[in-house]
Amino acid sequence: MAYATQAQLAEYLGVETLPDNAAMLLQRASELLDYYTAGNYDAANTAHVAAMQRAACQQVEMWIEQGGDSEDVVGSVQWYSIGSVSVTRGQGTPAPVLAPRARRTLLPLGLLYAGVTAR
Repeated sequence: MAYATQAQLAEYLGVETLPDNAAMLLQRASELLDYYTAGNYDAANTAHVAAMQRAACQQVEMWIEQGGDSEDVVGSVQWYSIGSVSVTRGQGTPAPVLAPRARRTLLPLGLLYAGVTAR
């Protein structure tokens, strides 16, 4: 289930018409957020719910701006040159990329996985 609805996405983007694949994008964004939050999300915490809704919209916004519909739109470039514009894409599957705005939304609430901690 997606963290944000199409109505929330439209409101966040300030548009009346969404791309035809908006529902799929929201679902993929939610799956990516699950990956990055690694179990830190608490559905009973209203601040977490609001942050995940906003982050899902922010993730979709990035994909729309970049003209792609998945997390592999960015992150797969291994070499880039400005002079004569040369780009080399890496082999294999690129790591999923979290939108910077989504990262800034999730980080202050401790939702991003920070690795193993000693207890």
